[in-house]
Amino acid sequence: MGFAALITIGLMILGYFVIKPSLDASMYEEVITSNGARTLAQVQTGRLIESSPFIMTGFVILWFMVAFVLKFATRHRSQFDFDGAAPDQAAVPADVLEPVDLHRITPREFEERVAYLISLQGYKTQVCGGAGDGGIDVKVYDRDSKLIGVVQCKRYNPQKALPPMFIREMATVKREHGVEVAYLATTAYFTEETRRYAKQAGVRLIDGRDLQRISRKVVQKNGV
Repeated sequence: MGFAALITIGLMILGYFVIKPSLDASMYEEVITSNGARTLAQVQTGRLIESSPFIMTGFVILWFMVAFVLKFATRHRSQFDFDGAAPDQAAVPADVLEPVDLHRITPREFEERVAYLISLQGYKTQVCGGAGDGGIDVKVYDRDSKLIGVVQCKRYNPQKALPPMFIREMATVKREHGVEVAYLATTAYFTEETRRYAKQAGVRLIDGRDLQRISRKVVQKNGV
């Protein structure tokens, strides 16, 4: 939180210069009313000693406020939206985004398709599905290469509902990696009960219909 401390110090310095004229006036007045018993340096030293506890308390309170605002702003910047708008300049290969029967492609192709849809929004993605993937098929990074999200891809029969066990798994993965966003993407569908459970666990869901809709949206936006 060094940046928060710098901002706090800057705000306090700015505040000092704003109130400096009134402080100077009150100190000169105190020197005059003392009839020479106190010099300006003595008055300034006394004021500094008297106000030091308040200055330190104000610094700590202001620092916490600045740190909270920065953390809140960073947290929202670090969240990615699977269904966000793709940038206009993105070159979208038609063979990647054309409507396909998602449950007939290989699991690896499905993971790559999901990763590609996310990358179109300006994020860096890494497909890491396979043996020992730790429940993560796609990792999502921001422009500073900071991990901001994880995705698990399940290529299931579209006529079947995905079991809730995967929700629990993704909630654990999300917590272990300290990310704000975790998605479970599947070619199957989710029951209402599963959706409620996912909402409580903080796991976002994308089913086969969502993926087809997002693909069409990207294709239309980019004129493919």
